[in-house]
Amino acid sequence: MNLQTVKKYSLITGRIFLGLISLLLKSAGTILLIALTTGLIFTCVFAVYIKGLVADELDVELNNYTTINQTSVIYYWDDDLGRYMEMEKLFGSENSVWVPYKDIPLMLEQAAVAIEDKRFYNHHGVDWWRTTAAFGSMFVQNANNFGGSTITQQLIKNTTGNNQGTVKRKLTEIFSALDFEKRYSKEAIIEGYLNIIPLGENCIGVGAASLTYFGKPVTELTLAECASLVGITNNPSMYDPYISENTKAANKTRQLIILYQMLDQGLISEASYNEARAQELVFHSARVADDKQEVKYWATEEEAIAALTAEKKKHYFSYFTDAVIEQVIGDLMEKKGITYSAAESYLYNGGLRVYTTFDPKIQAEIDKVFLDDTFLDAYDKSTEQNLQASMVVMDPYTGEVKGLGGYMGEKVGDRMWNGATQQVKPPGSSFKPLAVYALALDLGYIRPWTLYNDASPESKEVTLIGMPSWYPNNDDFHYNGLIDLRLGIQDSKNTVAAQTLDKLTPQVSFNFLTEKLHFTSLVSSRNVNGNIVSDIAYSPLSLGQLTDGAKVIEMAAAYCIFDNKGIYTKPRLYTLIEDYAGEVVIDNAPQSNIAIGETAAYYMTDLLQNAVKQGTGYGAAVTDMATAGKTGSSGSWKDRWFSGYTPYYTASVWTGYKVGDQKLSGSNPAVKIFHTVMEGIHENLEPRDFEKPANLREVTICEDTGLLATSACVNDIRGNHTMTLWMPANEVPTKSCDAHVFAELCRLPDGTISGLHTAFCPEDTRYTAALLDLFGKTYNITRAYFQPGYILGEIPDCAVHSAATYIPPLLPTPSFDLPVYIPPSDEPYVNPDDKPAAYPDDKPTESAPPVYTPEPTPPPTPPPTPPPTPPPDTVPDYVPSATPEAVPIF
Repeated sequence: MNLQTVKKYSLITGRIFLGLISLLLKSAGTILLIALTTGLIFTCVFAVYIKGLVADELDVELNNYTTINQTSVIYYWDDDLGRYMEMEKLFGSENSVWVPYKDIPLMLEQAAVAIEDKRFYNHHGVDWWRTTAAFGSMFVQNANNFGGSTITQQLIKNTTGNNQGTVKRKLTEIFSALDFEKRYSKEAIIEGYLNIIPLGENCIGVGAASLTYFGKPVTELTLAECASLVGITNNPSMYDPYISENTKAANKTRQLIILYQMLDQGLISEASYNEARAQELVFHSARVADDKQEVKYWATEEEAIAALTAEKKKHYFSYFTDAVIEQVIGDLMEKKGITYSAAESYLYNGGLRVYTTFDPKIQAEIDKVFLDDTFLDAYDKSTEQNLQASMVVMDPYTGEVKGLGGYMGEKVGDRMWNGATQQVKPPGSSFKPLAVYALALDLGYIRPWTLYNDASPESKEVTLIGMPSWYPNNDDFHYNGLIDLRLGIQDSKNTVAAQTLDKLTPQVSFNFLTEKLHFTSLVSSRNVNGNIVSDIAYSPLSLGQLTDGAKVIEMAAAYCIFDNKGIYTKPRLYTLIEDYAGEVVIDNAPQSNIAIGETAAYYMTDLLQNAVKQGTGYGAAVTDMATAGKTGSSGSWKDRWFSGYTPYYTASVWTGYKVGDQKLSGSNPAVKIFHTVMEGIHENLEPRDFEKPANLREVTICEDTGLLATSACVNDIRGNHTMTLWMPANEVPTKSCDAHVFAELCRLPDGTISGLHTAFCPEDTRYTAALLDLFGKTYNITRAYFQPGYILGEIPDCAVHSAATYIPPLLPTPSFDLPVYIPPSDEPYVNPDDKPAAYPDDKPTESAPPVYTPEPTPPPTPPPTPPPTPPPDTVPDYVPSATPEAVPIF
């Protein structure tokens, strides 16, 4: 191959090589461009996704938890004065002293920056170098503590209280920090951080910690003390010098590490470093002891003296104020996304104005009872502890709590456990209208005239579909056979409640209670010593025998639905919160939802009015005021309740013992408390009845069939079997009862019924009453419920009177009235033929007479049929006819 050829091939090879390189470069550029574009798209999509995922958690405001050290005030409205009056003032707690940025020593700030976030002044909320390393550690080492948090991120974590070891929490924290630093200066962030960090000994922030550990305000701290103080926050249980000698030594080690970091980062000189290292740390508190030698910490001696002087006055917050404070703290936590301690600090130090729902006149009536040490003396059956009570009074239309009693007796402290708003106790039968009857009425499963078989478990007459192995006894072990819902509620029949829950199912009832009536203490499932307990069951819901119980305030709020057309409104102890500048912090407007329909609510009110008039709630009625309500007793009579209402107010009362199994038998003290307090509240209020829905009409129906009542229903052999009530126009029956028919019975001189009246029976034994003719008919009647004695076709002819005993009349019955001879006498003449009315005022004077069954006798030879006689006077305006005449209804 000659040189020319070699050059030629070399040139070709070079061109090919250059072409390949060019192609590779172009491909690499394309790949890089694609990678960059894909990366940007992914980053944007990821950012949008994360932003949407955590958007609800990014709203962190510095003003949510930084305070301005101003007193907050709680107000109430005074009707007489027509303006808000001061109720209580709230001062900052002893373990939190807010220090403004201008009073924070520079070396204290630098100590925190050096050990916690050395690039604090240069980043924008997130230290990306530390964050990348932290994520790398998470994926490589499968760690979940992340680390890498800046001071800004720690501030957010401390205020929100979110310490979950999750990717979502870390991403939320990152985006919040980036947003946070756009709105706040480094100075404001440092101020918030140093005032919110936990520093042991119940100290929140450097202000309280400086007084606790070194006995002086932060402005007087040395460099050595600043480093020691900042070192505690990393792990207070490890570095708190008061815990032990070991933790004191650990605090010194941590202090030296911080000092070295300050020197290494050029924040302090070597001379300052050496001086601080050499300083001996002396820990002592700025303390002032009261007469009980209880140690309290204050910023200055003047504050301590003022506080102790005020304390000696023995003024404590009322139970109402305690409840307001807890509700406000809870709402601030929810609305602002901050911790309990941060919300508490905000309330006590933020100069807030809280406008409550408190009514001093209503509270005064409650206090008359709850401060009376002798009020429950007659009921106290325990020698170990005093009988206790709790009560809440609400406006059923607004959800406003007007007054409450936490416990009986003088209050001896602030923010004590509150029986009205925090305690849970099983509500017993007072739970039945809520868990069982209200929803069943609303769904149309039952009506006030629905019939039940009030049978004992031993009879085996009733089996529940959802739980065949369980059926309750009544509290008094008394059973009435066939009864309607009204009587079942009046006498608090457990059998009726269980049968009604069987129609609903426990799960439907539980959902209604938790989702519509917002009970918070019900248990869906819990493992107790290896056993699963749940309130989604027959006994807890139909008998009110809950696993834990219910709160008095939640019982009162739930009963408000009956007075407010079926609408539930969340109980409120305040209406508005403003900050020190008058800006609205929380507008606590009513929060409502429809629980049941208006008609069902009125049905329930009608039934509960009857329970007060004639049932277990007798004695609770308010004078000249419509009153409805229901008693309750937990298992073994340990807790006694009454929840009730008038057209003005709703109240719930619990009575019993705080702890233990002491029984409270006999009459229900909760009824007495309700009556006494509500009597005082309503003393000057205009009498009022419960409002009826506009679509209701007054109707008298037959209790057995639910059809329009007739005179036969009124004169049932068992007594008047009609019910007058208000019904929706579309539910008014269009047909009259034809199950009740009149029959001629033979009633012996001793009052017993011997059977159907025959031709052999004397005329003066003839007794006309209505029986049930069920042949070929289907009604709201279960045949098995009835006993022999009032079913037509099951009562035999009278066997007492026969041909042998028959005495025909001496004279034919005249067709005209004969004059009545009245012999002279000093005593008034009584006509033996005059019989007392069997049902004066449509009510029986005696219970249904028993059916007399004599020994069988040979059938007699019937004599000629005697002439007919008119019906007796026992049935007013009775005219025999083939079809009973309907009772006028409208």
